[in-house]
Amino acid sequence: MIIFAVMIDSFYSLRMHSSLKGQHLSGAEGIVSFESLEGETLAMLHRALTHERGCATRIALHVESLAPQDILEGPIPELSTIEVDDVAQGRRAARALLRQEGVSPRAIDRAMQDLAAGAASPGVNMRGAMLIDAATGQRLEPDPCRGIRVSRMDLRASGKALVFEALKQFGAARLRVKEALVLAAKVQAAPAVVAELCWSDDPSYVTGYFCSRTLGYVRITRLKEPGEALGGRVFFVNLQGRVKEELIEFLQRQPFWVTGVPRIHPPRPWRDE
Repeated sequence: MIIFAVMIDSFYSLRMHSSLKGQHLSGAEGIVSFESLEGETLAMLHRALTHERGCATRIALHVESLAPQDILEGPIPELSTIEVDDVAQGRRAARALLRQEGVSPRAIDRAMQDLAAGAASPGVNMRGAMLIDAATGQRLEPDPCRGIRVSRMDLRASGKALVFEALKQFGAARLRVKEALVLAAKVQAAPAVVAELCWSDDPSYVTGYFCSRTLGYVRITRLKEPGEALGGRVFFVNLQGRVKEELIEFLQRQPFWVTGVPRIHPPRPWRDE
């Protein structure tokens, strides 16, 4: 007989990455209790096997025990939505928001060009995120094919239902919105990060977002054309003498719980200046 002794307050980092014929397909993250580990694992497998771009040909699952005292906490960002007429206006809106946070035109141009063309190489999406110097536009990630994979984060279980209920009020109660909010919350907790920009590589999802500590999480209703399978995310940083490796270690390995319920603002149209 084998007896498993499990502490009541045990938590696990559960991570999934899937690929299709060698190209990134999807990923998922969670910090889960022992009791929910099996169900969450099956849900991630189902997600990889039923993706809109195809059934995964490779799925990697990682399970790692976490000590509760090692998990940091941070607040969920407030959420707003900017409604735009087309991709060009959406990207002008994103550019204006980034400029408000002091990101240089050179860095913005580099980010948008690489997101649109393929961040890993022409026509190829990056598994993680680009790390771009907010002043010079230089890409800083050690591996330009893999990027920075933000990991080991989740909403506290006690707040998940409340967050989804809040998102439902504005028609945003989607898993992808929840996950993006959680990721953005951890990214904004890193002191060197100035802002984040993202649009999805899923062909049917054209909404992207901008996030910063001062302006919050801003959904932009159109940042790419329908059917476009290129996308990703970029973190604009100002290291100011900080060690790049410490920032990457925080983003990739520090367990992080996101707390609270987001303040949600009604959608508003974008007005070009």
